Amino acid sequence: MTSDGGHDGRHRLPPAEQVAAQAYLPRSRAAQAWTRAMGDGTTRRRRRVLLELLGVVAFCTAGFYLLSEPVRLVEVPLIVWGLHLVGVDAVAALGTNIVLASPEGYLTAAVTPSCSALLAVLALAALAGSVLRGQGWRTVGALIVTSALLVFLNGLRIGASVALGTVLGRSALGLFHDWVGTVANFVFTITGFVIMIWLLLPSPIRAEQDRFGRHTAHRPVQWAQSGLGYRTEVHLKGTHMTTNSPAARLHRLYPRALRERSTRRREADRVDFRVGALEPHARATALRELVSDGLAVHAATLWAAAGHETDPEVLDALADAVAARQWEPTVNDKVGGIRLWARAWLAGRPGVPHVSDGGPEAPQPSGDGLRIMVTGSGGPAGVSVIRRLRQLGYWTVAADADPHSAGETLGDSAVNLPLADDEHYLDVLLAACRDEAVDGVIFTTVEEMAAVDPLAFERARVTIWIPSPGALRSTVDKVRFAKAMAAAGIPHPATTATADGLRDVPGPWIVKPVSGRGSRGVMAIDTESAVRWTLNHRDGYIAQTRLTGREWTCDALIGRDGAPLVAVPRWRDQTRGGISVMGTTFVDQEQIKAVTTLVHATCAAVGITGPACVQGFVDEGTTTIVELNPRFSGGLPLTIASGADVVDAYTRLMLDRHADVGDLTWHRGVRMSRYFAEVFHDRYNRRLADPARSARLGLLRENGFEIPDSDPIGSPAPAARA
Repeated sequence: MTSDGGHDGRHRLPPAEQVAAQAYLPRSRAAQAWTRAMGDGTTRRRRRVLLELLGVVAFCTAGFYLLSEPVRLVEVPLIVWGLHLVGVDAVAALGTNIVLASPEGYLTAAVTPSCSALLAVLALAALAGSVLRGQGWRTVGALIVTSALLVFLNGLRIGASVALGTVLGRSALGLFHDWVGTVANFVFTITGFVIMIWLLLPSPIRAEQDRFGRHTAHRPVQWAQSGLGYRTEVHLKGTHMTTNSPAARLHRLYPRALRERSTRRREADRVDFRVGALEPHARATALRELVSDGLAVHAATLWAAAGHETDPEVLDALADAVAARQWEPTVNDKVGGIRLWARAWLAGRPGVPHVSDGGPEAPQPSGDGLRIMVTGSGGPAGVSVIRRLRQLGYWTVAADADPHSAGETLGDSAVNLPLADDEHYLDVLLAACRDEAVDGVIFTTVEEMAAVDPLAFERARVTIWIPSPGALRSTVDKVRFAKAMAAAGIPHPATTATADGLRDVPGPWIVKPVSGRGSRGVMAIDTESAVRWTLNHRDGYIAQTRLTGREWTCDALIGRDGAPLVAVPRWRDQTRGGISVMGTTFVDQEQIKAVTTLVHATCAAVGITGPACVQGFVDEGTTTIVELNPRFSGGLPLTIASGADVVDAYTRLMLDRHADVGDLTWHRGVRMSRYFAEVFHDRYNRRLADPARSARLGLLRENGFEIPDSDPIGSPAPAARA
């Protein structure tokens, strides 16, 4: 060392700095000459593969030559011992031969080298040592298990031939060994190979990881799709990452241009599921960045996002980003599909009405959207069903007796029907189904269910699902319903349809029509004389004991076989006109169990299938059933918001009785507050854009959509199906 802090050339750098420095030091002439003599990387890799093949051939040849005799000397006694165990005593081991007594006298069956399991075991050992060696001790264990199985099966084959020879003689022994035995030996070898590969398969959690964890099978729930993983960032110090799979080795032999092309193609088809694990806002940002690289670069990831994403904010961001790259060429089917999806989403995404300056013709449905007619579209249940079907991607046909009902403007198309008690109702309904080419009809009023003929719909090839006539009568007629509850032992308020029966019905009373809905005609009466006068002078009325406590409603869905699929009880916190405007799903587990058990018993007592709206009261721990309506309820949005999509499940089961709807679950404590909403249309009954959402129209203009400034008319297109 010098006094001024310099060095004399013998000072050594730290190990990490030495490695970094050596990368930039010029190599010696000897090293360069060695590299030229050995060839480039491709030549060395080809030479390594050739040496491995020669090594495998040498290993199998030497092993077969050296071990053939010793292995057979072990196999023959084991085969004879096994035959003695199963009762074949007329055999004995003699070196590599088996002596047996047959009807033709004593025979000697020679176990030749080709009869031994050695060759198959050597082949598997060569495979394990060359291609599968990266598994370490797992490969050794799999090889031991597979080899033992092959030795056992081969011994079983030879033993069966010998046993057959002791009974039928030389010809049977030779025939079985030469033909059946040869085929069996081939099958045993292939089976052993498959079993060894199966033993080396990683566990599900490691199915898409290498030994350093660079791939993971942990997929986000948002984009769940079997068979695909995503890359994870790892930082390994002092570890050389190598890939020894046969496919990777073959890939190194490709010419450079072909290798780069296949790499680009593989990356374009790889789904980056890391994006799906992010929070919604971060997912939206990540998808915008991927789109900015080009639609074709990350086509698989963008396609997965469009098909599996459920968050509207993320889908909005993706659709806007795709729409901004209209200049990019469509180079493959995925890019074209992403463009079509973005166009459909922008046209029908929630809150953005499609606006056009076209004529009064109705918008056309999507190519694969099923067409569903919803009757009673002007009621709360009809409106809720239409909205949910639109979100699910169905083409909806709104049907109602009122041509100006709000529900009809919410559907993709609309038809007017007469009232259910009209003698021409069924004919008009079937004609409308034929004209609109609907696949199924959902009835949201009980009166219409009672007026239809299922056979007529079957002949018209239109699918419906309504309860049986007996079940309908037991729910529509409140007297019959009360008798059914009494027969089943289900708590129900005392009921009478005559003034004389009031002695068994304590007051105060509720007087209502024997068949009705929506609290129409319901009266609360406190004096017995007023109740008697009503029952004597008004036809079709009943009186019930007025219940106290907290009122609830339960939306249930019963399968075609009568099995309950789901029941979602909710408190009716506030009602207007018999419709719940504020509600909360149950929280207490004991109350949930008590109410749902009673609801299921009620549905079973009347034989109802499909949707059921059950109402009742809870008073000091006692639960009482008031009535059951075999239809969707007016408070249906709360049930769907809680997680139980009964509209989707019912529609799928209606169209396919064998459809698998999975487990319908729901969340406790979900609250609903209703408010008035408006629907606007012009003098031609065409949908007008909501002026409160004009800001969204400005967003469409910024993204290149032509929207007229005056007389904005049109109808929202159905949402793209997930």
